[in-house]
Amino acid sequence: SGSSLIHSMGFEDFFCRRQLENMNAWSRFNHFSCTAVQWSILASSFIGFFFSVGTALLIYIKQNQFSSSSDDTVTTNSGVALNYSFLVPYFLSIYSMWTMYLITGATSIERLLDFIIGDDMPQEPPWTLPTDPSTKGSWPETGTVR
Repeated sequence: SGSSLIHSMGFEDFFCRRQLENMNAWSRFNHFSCTAVQWSILASSFIGFFFSVGTALLIYIKQNQFSSSSDDTVTTNSGVALNYSFLVPYFLSIYSMWTMYLITGATSIERLLDFIIGDDMPQEPPWTLPTDPSTKGSWPETGTVR
């Protein structure tokens, strides 16, 4: 396997450092993406909270103006209005979540379109970099491992 070759050549620190750098880069982008989604959920929750509280206060303060012929109609209309005032923020938060997922997913669609249509597809980095340790002279030539 590759691990015994890496161990015999003494490249453990190099591969460990490179793996940690790649994981750190991925973690930074993932953290930003998750933060954007969570912020949109929080913002829509605040908007929904103020909408619900405002609507509930309006219904409570103006409940006499909703009366028609009977008290049952006032109670029913108030109950329906309160129900909707608490359902709208719920659907608003779901809408904001799906919007963020759609925007995040649009990035992959854009990459697919670049791959299919455009010539500007980013290339993978080369297998060897100038910063990699040199393998010349350190490659085992006799087949023995010390």
